Amino acid sequence: MVFERNAPADGVRRMALKFRALRAAACLAVALAVASSALVTARAMDGDQGYWGGVSSGEVDGRTQMEYREVCFLSGTPIELSGTLTLRKTERGGNVTAVYQYSLRDDSNTAMINRTLTFVTTREVKPNGQKIDSTVLDRFTEQVVLPTGSYALRSYDYTRTCIYDPKAAIEYYSGNIWSKKTYAQAGNQGRSPETITVEEVGEYYGYNGYWGSAQTLLLDGVVRTVKEGDSWGGTFEVRVSSGMTREMMLSENRPDAISFRDGYLERQRNEGVMEYRCAFPEMDRRGVSTDVMVDRSGSLRLETFPSQVRLPVPDLWHLRGHFQYEAIRELYSLEILPGEDRSFKPEQFMTRAEFASALDKLIRPAPVLNVSVRTSARSTARNAAPVASFADVPVGGAHFEAIESVLRKRLMNGIGGNNFSPNGPITYGDAVTVLVRALGLEGLAPNPNSSLTIADAKGTPAYQRNALYVAERIGLIRPDARGNYNPGQRLTNAMASRLFCDYLDYMRSTIRKDYRDHMLGF
Repeated sequence: MVFERNAPADGVRRMALKFRALRAAACLAVALAVASSALVTARAMDGDQGYWGGVSSGEVDGRTQMEYREVCFLSGTPIELSGTLTLRKTERGGNVTAVYQYSLRDDSNTAMINRTLTFVTTREVKPNGQKIDSTVLDRFTEQVVLPTGSYALRSYDYTRTCIYDPKAAIEYYSGNIWSKKTYAQAGNQGRSPETITVEEVGEYYGYNGYWGSAQTLLLDGVVRTVKEGDSWGGTFEVRVSSGMTREMMLSENRPDAISFRDGYLERQRNEGVMEYRCAFPEMDRRGVSTDVMVDRSGSLRLETFPSQVRLPVPDLWHLRGHFQYEAIRELYSLEILPGEDRSFKPEQFMTRAEFASALDKLIRPAPVLNVSVRTSARSTARNAAPVASFADVPVGGAHFEAIESVLRKRLMNGIGGNNFSPNGPITYGDAVTVLVRALGLEGLAPNPNSSLTIADAKGTPAYQRNALYVAERIGLIRPDARGNYNPGQRLTNAMASRLFCDYLDYMRSTIRKDYRDHMLGF
């Protein structure tokens, strides 16, 4: 939407027609989504901003109350408010009920919002593993105090639908929202009550992962006010980006007489950024709207560090000075690399079993937070005895569970003949292919065969070409000084360490830029 300065009143009506068309499209999308009673699992970042254009400090395990900031457009002038959001999620019978409670005030204490909203979400699981959520409003109450008067929410129509596509290392999602709210002013004895209608249409995109999560909400709205002697309308745009990342910080020890030199601190950082822009009519001295439209804009931000934990300190003194020392130390601190740290040899070739063990610890599921499950049923299922999928990987072996895990996640397969070849080699190209598969981004490559820009593209196996193309495109891999990626080279421990750390950097920050920088900003 493009705002025009000093736009006439009929411009607002034209923009309102646009929103009616968008509303119809959103309603159609919701109608096509079939609800079911399949299990709904709450996700770490999805929903903790509230879907109404505000920013929160983000969910923290064991806590339901968050800091929250929002902009109110009801008066025709944006009013920034802050306070708390309490979010409670309960799963029962395959449905998730989410209760949002807001208590907000502005800095001058002349505006206030108290709001409680209850939503019910059902999920349909498709044969391909994708999941479609449908959310409806169950109950609502909202009281708003503004410099222009007090208002109560009288009616609220709301629909939301979202599709999730889970992959081994990450879950992507995309959703659509439509809502219409009508407020009535209190205390207008003897006069027709003032009413304010807010109609919103939005879309949001996000991903959930263990090492990082992000969500971006694009919300557009129309405000219409009808009161005795005056009626006016305006529009607003809100862009919200929220995210969680697990950062690694090196903590150096101050005393000299200590058994370890330094170590890593892992911190979870939650961040929410909101940008807004609006166009509302200018008021004259009597408070009556004119035909002059005034553009306003602003932004809000919340950032918190809700948790931190010290990581174990590996014994890697023999590797100091090695060009991959920092990568190896970080991975051992995260307990990702297998084997004894003091005997780690960077130039030794990594076996398929060792790669599977490291991969299984690297590809961790996204956390699930703050969901209470209400059920009276008792589970009587017993764990079945494990069965080996490969003849050369016996049950109870050092790498048995990891190999079975990456097989279930469809990340690695056997070599044929019912064998996995746990002590066999793995190439750099195969390792990159597995990581791209874990991200589920193979579809970014052109089909059927990608044109690689690397100097040693000739001779690269066909099954690796698309993965290498994607890895190069998203910045997961970099060529050497001669422009080669050496996909056929056997993977050493040092090469694996660098590749794993680059994967962590991508999951923590690089992918987030696509969900924030490309969609925020006017």
